[in-house]
Amino acid sequence: MTAGTEESYFIASDRRPLEGSDGLTLLLDGGNPGLRVGLMREGQVLAVAEEEASAEEGLASLATTCLGEFSPVEVETFLYQAGPGSLLGLRIAAMLIESWRALQRLEGRKPAKLRFYHHAEGVAAALRPSLPGEAFSLGSDARRKSWNVLEVNPAGECFWKLLSPEEWVALPGRRYLLPQGFCSQPIPRGTEILEGLLGRWDLGLLWQNPLTGTRENAEPALLRFSEFARWSGQIHRGRPRVGGQGSGGSGRESEGQG
Repeated sequence: MTAGTEESYFIASDRRPLEGSDGLTLLLDGGNPGLRVGLMREGQVLAVAEEEASAEEGLASLATTCLGEFSPVEVETFLYQAGPGSLLGLRIAAMLIESWRALQRLEGRKPAKLRFYHHAEGVAAALRPSLPGEAFSLGSDARRKSWNVLEVNPAGECFWKLLSPEEWVALPGRRYLLPQGFCSQPIPRGTEILEGLLGRWDLGLLWQNPLTGTRENAEPALLRFSEFARWSGQIHRGRPRVGGQGSGGSGRESEGQG
């Protein structure tokens, strides 16, 4: 799975797998409907903690649970989910990370390194073996009448795009909707809804695929399109709508109109 070179929704960054030199790594995902924290070191996942709660309600305590006998000041790399997702959740994760790095400085320690990943790229890496040589796309609700879309071509290259419903439907291959708390618009017909195991990928993929990039500050995704800054990220609760109705299930097709 490699990053493409065409126009990208996200500002380009170097990507590489996690490495042994990253040391004790704490992963924080506060931008998805279910919180996820992982503790990793030298190619091994030491602990994973997940909870169906909002970031403001449970991300800090979930991180404490996942760390176990370790302290946040012992973390050598913070790896955070940079979006798309709930802006509030992404910023809470960033606040926690920068607070812990400040504490490291106060204790005379070297601040932990920062790495980021995009959840959708992990999902794409998990799906790729079951779709060899096929194009497909993963989408999440960006704002009314538009979608954050990760397009994956047959060669496995990923391209982030901001598309209208009609533009997303026109892309080649299968379409998948990423797990999310709420959709502000009907899901295009024929879109498969990923939930459960399909929406939560094995963190071991972080060592097998170039999924992580480097940032100087724990900020949410840096976007090329300035209109994202004007979007209210508070539209993120409830269940996805399929043709205007609530939905559940896993890997099934939607009935909404494209």
